[in-house]
Amino acid sequence: MIDLIGRLRDIQQRANHILAVVTAIFRLEETGGSFTPAALNTEYDMVIIDTPLGSFKPLKVKIDCTNMAWGDTTVIKWYERISDGGDYVEKDEEEFDGPQDIVPLSPMKNIHLEPNRFGFKITIEQTAGTPRAYPWELLSDV
Repeated sequence: MIDLIGRLRDIQQRANHILAVVTAIFRLEETGGSFTPAALNTEYDMVIIDTPLGSFKPLKVKIDCTNMAWGDTTVIKWYERISDGGDYVEKDEEEFDGPQDIVPLSPMKNIHLEPNRFGFKITIEQTAGTPRAYPWELLSDV
């Protein structure tokens, strides 16, 4: 007689193993660096993902503003492109003044991103003070 319940358990166990392997393929990836504006009052591309392959799922960009001092003003903007070959459209911007490590401020700024098929970019412009180094990191789900 065929042990139907035993066979179903075996199939379920194998399916769970396959699911675990497939799930492990998707992993968090990151890239990063440090950016120092060359001149004041000029908008520079800090991070640009131009026409990613397939559907790209960026999670966030982290920007470390620890180096900012009194008299520094920095504007961070992010843009998205929602059509193939289209223009980047500004989605949002934030301006930061002075040192960012004074409580309750956190020097780590997070820009939360949405899935995107046609690209996005993050720009930085220091409008006052001395040009500073801004370490950054892009996290995405691949």
